[in-house]
Amino acid sequence: MQRLYKIMNQKFDSSFGIITYKGKLLLLLRDNNPNIPAPNTWTVIGGAPEEDETPEQTFVREVKEETNIDLTDFNFLFVFNLEGEEKYVFHSKLNQKQSEQIKLGNEGQRLDFFSFEEIRNLPLARTTLNFYKKHDLLLKKLLTDSKTASEVPVS
Repeated sequence: MQRLYKIMNQKFDSSFGIITYKGKLLLLLRDNNPNIPAPNTWTVIGGAPEEDETPEQTFVREVKEETNIDLTDFNFLFVFNLEGEEKYVFHSKLNQKQSEQIKLGNEGQRLDFFSFEEIRNLPLARTTLNFYKKHDLLLKKLLTDSKTASEVPVS
């Protein structure tokens, strides 16, 4: 992944992940603070890079900070462009041990898993809502298919 980023040699705005377990997506309920973007909404796990981080490093760090999970097995899916912002999207299918390690980190009110159908009724942060609308077929496939992310066609 670092090699891919170096070849592209461009800045990016954030990295986030489609983190799944038993057919559900892990989401974070953001803090209910009017001074932050999208307060009190559900969002995918991820965030902005720290100095000199690659998209992969940003994703791994954000997952650890927000969920307490040490990710080692994940796949790069694609770059999601939202209003001129480059967001690197990854997928990780958690195992039982990782699911048991989940603990709310340094931000947010709560972590929870949701089915594809449950997600549509949640108040979603802008990036998550746009991703859900634009890539609903991919998300549904990642949630229901037993294949790994590298085998899932991106369209």
